[in-house]
Amino acid sequence: SGLSVTGGGVCIYGEGADTHTWRYTANPGRATTWTIIHATGKYAGMTGKGKSATRKNNDGIKVRIRITDWVGQVEFAK
Repeated sequence: SGLSVTGGGVCIYGEGADTHTWRYTANPGRATTWTIIHATGKYAGMTGKGKSATRKNNDGIKVRIRITDWVGQVEFAK
């Protein structure tokens, strides 16, 4: 089952001049929503949005792991 998380924030992926920034909003009891809000360098013009959900996975291991499944659509500039 998923975890109950509230809040939101931003994540910046990439390095140097090549980055893309995502805004996310956690929706308790529902999937987290995300949107690409900015992209630079080789990612310039990239857009996208979708949903994610985080779950626990303890299958056969001693350490608890949280796994986030991301679903959505991303388009790169032409």
